[in-house]
Amino acid sequence: MAELMPDLIELVQEAERRELHGLLFQNIVLCPLRAWLHHQRVDCAHLNRHMRRGLADQEGRYRGKIAQWGDLGIAPDLVDFNAAEISEVKSSRSFPDASKAQLLFYMAVLSVNTGRSWRGALRFPGARRVERLTLDTAAQQWLMGLARQLIAVLDAEESPKPQRTGVCDDCSYRLLCWGRSTDDEDRT
Repeated sequence: MAELMPDLIELVQEAERRELHGLLFQNIVLCPLRAWLHHQRVDCAHLNRHMRRGLADQEGRYRGKIAQWGDLGIAPDLVDFNAAEISEVKSSRSFPDASKAQLLFYMAVLSVNTGRSWRGALRFPGARRVERLTLDTAAQQWLMGLARQLIAVLDAEESPKPQRTGVCDDCSYRLLCWGRSTDDEDRT
């Protein structure tokens, strides 16, 4: 891992002050409106079968290993303190940049708050695949760019307008954006 950039340390401190968390970083990659709605505590995830399946995969495969980090405002899936590795468990490899953003944010928070270099792992139990991440200079710069974008969306006077993206068809917010039912019928 590269040395932590001073701007990244400031980002983590700002995120703590603003109560920003990993799902917001995931959502800003997916859709600015989704990030805004999530930050406003509008939650429709319980209506979405993809979210329910992901939670079931995670709980079934990693029972008893789920991390709780209320004091730092993060909720990573798995933490190995001995190896200084933090993991996120995903049911599929869909939207890889969103998953990376969430994990990199967790890695940054732990690195800043513990003074240790943390590595990351995206775990895909169904595919028996693990993708490793490091908080190198390029990752830090990308994360800071996402933070600037997220803060701009959250500080705007109005919510972002809905824009069609690749996540819309399976998004739990599709009723709010497009008037489409959140019933989880399969597309044909």
